Amino acid sequence: MIVERRSQGKSKRNAIQNAKNIDYSWEEKDSLLILDPYFTIAEGEKWRIQSLDITLRLPEEKVICLGEDMEDILNYIYVDNKGTTQIWKMTGKKLIMKEDGLTQINKNND
Repeated sequence: MIVERRSQGKSKRNAIQNAKNIDYSWEEKDSLLILDPYFTIAEGEKWRIQSLDITLRLPEEKVICLGEDMEDILNYIYVDNKGTTQIWKMTGKKLIMKEDGLTQINKNND
């Protein structure tokens, strides 16, 4: 997992500091990766168009399931999926990473 923080500022140094001040939490629990649905900035800090990009690199043959509660978040996430399925339509389904991208394991989701 790669977490990249971005921000603007009065100077490049200020923008870097603003990006470092982005607070984002995630948790690895057993076989689950639990991502917070949002990030925060410290109280009193100004909004400087902060953003957060998360990259998950999955090895081939890795099976995942995206929780249905991720549907709203996935509307704003770019997925480099070579397949044609739109990622937000994959929530609640078992998926496997293949050479050509994420693929639904079975249509019945048994």
